[in-house]
Amino acid sequence: MAVKIYVQKCSDYSQAKVAVGKLLDKLSPKLPEKGVVLLKPNLLMPALPERAITTHPAVVAGVCHWFRTHYPGAKLYIGDSSGCLGLAGTKLAFKTCGLVKLAEEYNAQLVPFESLPLIKNYNKHAKVWPKLSLPKLVVQADLIVNLPKLKTHSLTNYTGAVKNLYGCLPGGIKGEGHIVGANPHRFAELIVDVFEAVKPRVNIMDAVIGMEGAGPSNGQTKQTGYLLAGSDAVALDAVALKMAKIPESFVLTQTAAKERGLYPEYSIVGKFKPVKYKLPVRWKSMILSVLPSSIASAITSKMVQGFMKSPEIDYNKCTKCLTCVRICPAKAITTKAGLPVIHHDKCIKCLSCAEHCPEGAIHTKQNLADNLKRLFRGESDEETK
Repeated sequence: MAVKIYVQKCSDYSQAKVAVGKLLDKLSPKLPEKGVVLLKPNLLMPALPERAITTHPAVVAGVCHWFRTHYPGAKLYIGDSSGCLGLAGTKLAFKTCGLVKLAEEYNAQLVPFESLPLIKNYNKHAKVWPKLSLPKLVVQADLIVNLPKLKTHSLTNYTGAVKNLYGCLPGGIKGEGHIVGANPHRFAELIVDVFEAVKPRVNIMDAVIGMEGAGPSNGQTKQTGYLLAGSDAVALDAVALKMAKIPESFVLTQTAAKERGLYPEYSIVGKFKPVKYKLPVRWKSMILSVLPSSIASAITSKMVQGFMKSPEIDYNKCTKCLTCVRICPAKAITTKAGLPVIHHDKCIKCLSCAEHCPEGAIHTKQNLADNLKRLFRGESDEETK
């Protein structure tokens, strides 16, 4: 039986509460009267809602309102790990992204995943991480409501419902994942491992205003005007990609899901007008879409990285906050005279530094020739700036 993906017109966030309610009426999720519901928005970093980096609080409010109306005795939790500055960063994200007052209004508890005990989760179908340490609430919740944002992504080309679940891993473990996922194919498999472990039953995407270009944090806002909902995250992403006119072959998580038999038949309920999203780097997408995963895995991670963009620091924008130094999983960024310096011989090109830079001071405009030259010479920004 085909999975139904519902499309709801929503021109602006003042309509979100009603629009979300209509979608949940159609999905009609079942829950014990006093069941535990975990809402997982995209809280990449502490950012104001109008920047379109995070799931808009109006969408989160719409979900809370529906559950409070239909299951007044339910325990509502809003949880995430922002990936920026650990526990303190996630708490700041809750506040900056507009969720503190919302949680008070709907008697929901804000939960930074960094604050929870971890439970080992075993997945015999995993390709990269068969043993995942997940927050206790993620494992034990009666229902997980996945609330992604429609955005392009400088590393993975697209971030949506499946990718949003990577945020279920507390900050340090996410950093480890970037090291374990040494090339784009392997990282996509790792993300699908997390998806299989979490497997949310409700997925609602904020595509009212998305982000195109150098996402997930430094792109341009994109008026799109829809909410999407469904019981399957992979199918939801398939429809979102059609909406954004992004070829599905450019999104390696979709390819990985198909290879594992996790790509269901689906039907679209509702109509939408496609809104073409600008990708961060089209030539990279073309290369990745034709490179077989078996070849990518056989080649060393550094060779694969030679075809990827390297982060570069714009020192005219840098405020010396050193977020990039703290966030880098490979410890490839150090300081000199108070300024961050990228050592490209150690850089794994996960682009976490660019994602989390609050000033947008790290970009990825490195050309292929210079990238390969640096790769084999082992040069750093300190030597070339």
